[in-house]
Amino acid sequence: MALKRIDENPIITDTIVFEITTPDAEGCLLSDPYKVNNLTVYFIENDYQKLNFGEYDRVTVDPDLLAKTEAAEALACSDPTEENIKNANILRDELESSKKVNTLFYKDINPVKVVGTDLNPAWLTTDTDNALIEKVDEDEDGNTIYGHFKYEWTPEGSAKEGNYFLCWTWQPLIAGETLSAHVPFNVGGDTKALTAIPIHRTVDDKYITLLERYLPEMYKIVICDGDLTPTTTEKFNESVAEGFTIL
Repeated sequence: MALKRIDENPIITDTIVFEITTPDAEGCLLSDPYKVNNLTVYFIENDYQKLNFGEYDRVTVDPDLLAKTEAAEALACSDPTEENIKNANILRDELESSKKVNTLFYKDINPVKVVGTDLNPAWLTTDTDNALIEKVDEDEDGNTIYGHFKYEWTPEGSAKEGNYFLCWTWQPLIAGETLSAHVPFNVGGDTKALTAIPIHRTVDDKYITLLERYLPEMYKIVICDGDLTPTTTEKFNESVAEGFTIL
């Protein structure tokens, strides 16, 4: 069973790692929140007979531009000079204008995992021993960070492949307002897990091997500058092979 983040194409037999942040009202991560109320995973139910009543926007952004924007905003939080704030605002505006929005429709949204309640929050700064989610104290370089948490979720046997939402709420201050955030993600199916008779399942690399074996050598050799035939044919064969393996 693999351990994957939501941006690593998890499937229903993986353990999925949720990484969340809890910035303050200004969007800064300069301290831990007072409380993380809850973390909820919702499954988006679709009706393929077109009986879908709700809609939501699935937004995609340039990951490099997002990373630059987040880095600039973090710098503006820790060192709020006029120049740093201006640069962060420029990058944020550029990111917003470059977003690609795809409207999707659904029949219903059902919670499939809830971590934390009113009586037992997911994380409480005064009772960390009973926390239901893990507090992340350092980044990959060993630097101290605040407002970062993670939780590992293994979908139950009844979990379905499809679209999901991860939603969470938190209170930056004991007497402050409650903030919330959400992120969509997808969970793929696992053919091996759904195969009723394992002995009838195709060996994983069978068709890739066959297609490569029967492909004439002339299509594997770059014969001039800019010749895309070998790489294009290889990618096409891999796509066809994956389809045959699933079938």
